[in-house]
Amino acid sequence: MKYLLEQYCVSLTNSVIYIKISVLVLFISFSLRLNAQKISSQVFNGWGSSIHLNRETFDGSVGESGVTTLKAGGYIITQGFLQPIDLKLPCGEIQLKAFPNPVVSEMRIYAEGCDVKISAVKAYDLFGKLVYEGEPLENNVDFSSVGVGVYMVRALDEEEKVLGVIKVVKTTI
Repeated sequence: MKYLLEQYCVSLTNSVIYIKISVLVLFISFSLRLNAQKISSQVFNGWGSSIHLNRETFDGSVGESGVTTLKAGGYIITQGFLQPIDLKLPCGEIQLKAFPNPVVSEMRIYAEGCDVKISAVKAYDLFGKLVYEGEPLENNVDFSSVGVGVYMVRALDEEEKVLGVIKVVKTTI
């Protein structure tokens, strides 16, 4: 009986050690953020081009850092990473400016604080009804078709994202 009890204690001790080691390995793996299947490559391209043949597109650039050449039979394939990088930098708060305000027929609208282009303008009356929608031509907005009143004007970028809202007064004088 004593022998069985000693064997049980040894087995229990080994199980506890195994569990502790397993927990330690898991903790180290997650704390180091091990990513087994991740390939990441970026290239800053100074020049590149695309060639369209039939239904295929071939992209190339100067400065590909990861290049491999494969040879099989009479064929040679050179491949590399081509990862375009969008260099849109985050910007601060965007402020809309519109003048003249009050407007009689035409106003100019600008977005300051960021390098963005206003691609659409929407004007709403104070009840939330859309009364004007258009694209500014060189930042000019034709407000002649809008009646006299107070409007909330939204400026949107190319992605239909609201850049800001400004209060505009339409008058006849």
